[in-house]
Amino acid sequence: MQIEHNSRSGYKWVMLVLMCLGIMAPQYSQFMMTHWGTPWLQEIGITDKSKFVNLMNAPLIPGALLSLVSGVLVDRFGLKRILMIAYSVAVAAIVARRWATTYELMFICMLLSGVAATFFNANQMKIVGRWFPERQSVMALGIFVAFCNGSMAIGLGISTLFANYRDCFISAAIFAILMWVAWLVLGKEKPSVPVGDVDEKTPPILECLKVTVKSKSLWIITIGMMLFQSSALTLSQYLMDALKDSGYETGLAATVTNVFTVSAMVGCLIMPRLIRRAARPKLIFAIIGVLSAAGVAFAWQIPALPLKIAALAALGFVTLGCTPVLTSAPMSLPEIGPKYAGTAGGFMATLMLAFNVVIPGFVTMPLARNDYRIFYMLEGCIMLIFVFMTPFLPIKGKAKKVS
Repeated sequence: MQIEHNSRSGYKWVMLVLMCLGIMAPQYSQFMMTHWGTPWLQEIGITDKSKFVNLMNAPLIPGALLSLVSGVLVDRFGLKRILMIAYSVAVAAIVARRWATTYELMFICMLLSGVAATFFNANQMKIVGRWFPERQSVMALGIFVAFCNGSMAIGLGISTLFANYRDCFISAAIFAILMWVAWLVLGKEKPSVPVGDVDEKTPPILECLKVTVKSKSLWIITIGMMLFQSSALTLSQYLMDALKDSGYETGLAATVTNVFTVSAMVGCLIMPRLIRRAARPKLIFAIIGVLSAAGVAFAWQIPALPLKIAALAALGFVTLGCTPVLTSAPMSLPEIGPKYAGTAGGFMATLMLAFNVVIPGFVTMPLARNDYRIFYMLEGCIMLIFVFMTPFLPIKGKAKKVS
């Protein structure tokens, strides 16, 4: 009865809270740059929008370079030890950012601040699979992704309350230090009793890589997530700047952007359950993909403010609310499961984040020539490509009961 023992164990919720707050600190730090990035660049004499895009994308670069490595390291050497090293690097960078006076130094600080988020994102399946029974895994990942979106809203909202970016950056540094201490004191490697029939033997690194790369289903999920998230996340990352470019005051632009991110947070708690109960989830993903493509391209341009807010709220709820289903899908693959979840998560995050860095920063924004209207139309086209992949997603619907 090991499964029942851990399904009633309360410490899994402590670990989930640590996961959520752990990812919130670096993302809070990143998304306050949505408000202060452009003023900071103007202060040092830079007006090129691509520089702003590159600063916002800098925390994603460690994900593109280290996600696979992080998954392998956690599978091989243990969770807490590796996470604490990654978090230490990120905290140092977030603290140092307060004194960055050049674009190059700020870029380095932003880049290193993403190391902690990289290790959390790459190993979220590993942590959830280790502490939660399978029937609760999607719910737990939904809460985690909801906090990811919530940290975006917090970063945007709180950043507007500060009179200058220096004080704002100090607040991020204090929060990051507190979360580092929380993980040091409260973080645990694994439950005292395994959840379910999980092989706790540490697999060799080459075995982890071989099993992961050979999984065709994992490749399909990963490519689908690359397309889906590239389109959806660019809206949350650059929407505030796009609205300010279109004439909105900073406060109103932040409010409208937070409507999108908060609705996405709520969607992460509700949409996974609805999709899991559906008989044809692939069809639901296809419909959502078509609607989201149109929403990404045009919702933010709706002239009437109430309609714009309603459209963005629906878009955030439905689009980013679906991501926990795709994120947790590898856990149900027989060749992956909890045993190789760290490496599989790292593999997915590597390709996803590389795509999310390269496409907006070096393809769609340069093609759009700093015009957000064209930029989001191109990102909407990327979402349409995802629609054509939906029939191949290895996601099963709820079987109908036969009377």
